[in-house]
Amino acid sequence: VITNGICAIAVPGFFFISGFLLFSKNFTWTGNMKKKARSILLPYFLVNSFWILFFKIMQSIELTAPYFAGDDYRIIGIEGIIRAYLAPIPLYYPFWFLRDLFILNILASLIRIVIDKFPVLSMIIIIVLCFDIVKIPLLVSNSSFYMFAIGYYAVKYREGIKKLESVNILSAGICFIIFTVCRLCFGGYASLVMPFYSLSGMLFYYALAGYIRKSRTVSKILWCSQFTFFIYAFHEFYEAMIKKVIMMIVPQYGIVQLLEYFILPAVIAGLCIAAGAFMKSRISKLYCLLCGCR
Repeated sequence: VITNGICAIAVPGFFFISGFLLFSKNFTWTGNMKKKARSILLPYFLVNSFWILFFKIMQSIELTAPYFAGDDYRIIGIEGIIRAYLAPIPLYYPFWFLRDLFILNILASLIRIVIDKFPVLSMIIIIVLCFDIVKIPLLVSNSSFYMFAIGYYAVKYREGIKKLESVNILSAGICFIIFTVCRLCFGGYASLVMPFYSLSGMLFYYALAGYIRKSRTVSKILWCSQFTFFIYAFHEFYEAMIKKVIMMIVPQYGIVQLLEYFILPAVIAGLCIAAGAFMKSRISKLYCLLCGCR
């Protein structure tokens, strides 16, 4: 319910936001590529390089080698290193999002031109992709492409889109719950539900953000939010490693696994925030490079 329901809106939502923010400003292809090389490509290379080196070291130490012997962690020869960077799912697999996003930025000017010239035809193609009617071979996932492109439609027809802001949080929440339940219960037809799930989810979280913005804790939340990219870049493998250690030490009863599911990510996020704050204050240049100078 949480992983594949309430939180699964994050990735399509981020692609939509990325497209919306990019197309909201005037940009040239060269200028945009220079910015994205710094904010996407550089962190992508540095963080993957860190994990490649980390796993190579762990696999070369006799004491730790058995714990890093899985196929997902093995990097053999030049081909393995190339695959760790360039495969659709890189070694640090959460960065598939950055890979797709960088490719979409390369195509952004073309996407804008095509939609401007053929808005109706382009929307038909997007609808076909949304409902997974036809698989179109792309360098990126279908969902990445159509959510990014919808971001431009939201900019292009902003006046009409503004009407959606009048939707209250209760209505958006009820719709989100309905489509989340449909998505979870009718897995075989998930592609038919996905567009409605994504739209209702984005509306709900947009309305929720409005409430958070007015809350007393907003300053603390905004302070923590500056480290979101750092958390994104380092949380996954550390969490997996700590989980392995816990599983060897603590009997895995149902209640234990439930507590691990909720507590461990929060602890890892807290540690990443602390490490990010330390790096930002003490070794700010390295922190800037790792986070794309965000």
